[in-house]
Amino acid sequence: MKINSIDYHAYELKFCNSNLGSVADSLVRKGIIVRMQFENYSSYGYACIHPWEELGDASLMDQLQLLKSNSSTPLIKQAVKCAYADSVARHKNLALYISNRLENHALCELTHPDIISILEQKTQLNFKTIKIKVGHNWQHERNLWYQLSQKFPNFKWRLDFNERLNWQDFNETLQWAHSLSLDKSIDFLEDPVCISSNLERLKEYQDSITIAIDRKIELLTQFDTNYFVGVVKPAIDDSTLIELLLKNNYQLCFTSYLDHPIGQAWAAYQATYWQQKHPKQLLTAGLLSQFSYQANPFSSVLSSSPYWHANKKAGLGFEPLITELSWTSLKT
Repeated sequence: MKINSIDYHAYELKFCNSNLGSVADSLVRKGIIVRMQFENYSSYGYACIHPWEELGDASLMDQLQLLKSNSSTPLIKQAVKCAYADSVARHKNLALYISNRLENHALCELTHPDIISILEQKTQLNFKTIKIKVGHNWQHERNLWYQLSQKFPNFKWRLDFNERLNWQDFNETLQWAHSLSLDKSIDFLEDPVCISSNLERLKEYQDSITIAIDRKIELLTQFDTNYFVGVVKPAIDDSTLIELLLKNNYQLCFTSYLDHPIGQAWAAYQATYWQQKHPKQLLTAGLLSQFSYQANPFSSVLSSSPYWHANKKAGLGFEPLITELSWTSLKT
């Protein structure tokens, strides 16, 4: 596909609090919306580039320079794919279909002073799965979480450690969870330890508590499908890898990249596509990450319930918000 022009709009998102972006260096996240026009298509296509330097992405400035020079990164590759699909759909005045049956977890802050009220609200909204970021002070956090799990026994919990535990702490955590019969409350433990440093140990893992792999998702193929699942981010993960994992019978959870709502919509579109092909292998998703940030006009369009709002406008939608933005030309 030949790109005739590229423009971009810089944006900022501000976390509601620091614990929702547990690896973030700052409360303010910066990214760009790109607007591309492709050969043979009159309509623009839009996408999001939202780098996480903390996780190894090239900086936003580098992403712009690479995009300008027709070079690529995982973020750029997927952004071009998104913008092209969006352009074709807008050209044909068709919506990129996103299922309104995509169920999502709620991302909550464990130590929020109003966490009980927040979880009561999530109960009223019919959320069934709650994700929390943990691992900074797990001994303290696990006691808080245990109290919440007893107060809200109907929730399934996803505990995301961002690889902060060592192997001894991990084993002690399993013993603790088993001793309190918490196995059924835990949907999965996400990246509890450094995956690449514990490959051989994890290959022997067989326990009632599922392990989810987010970082280095390609390593999932090293592990048993009965005990391990994958967390997929369409902002960076290529469809070839996603297809390989699904063909090998792994279960996957599709999530956003904690990025702009346009990036969330692309992730939801991809989740819908793969759900149609592999309906039994897609777990409850994590696409509704907009509540991690202070509200903006784009986030107000998204759902507050566990289910994604189906898009009824051309492409990924967001008209007229997206056409009202200011744009800077990036000559190619």
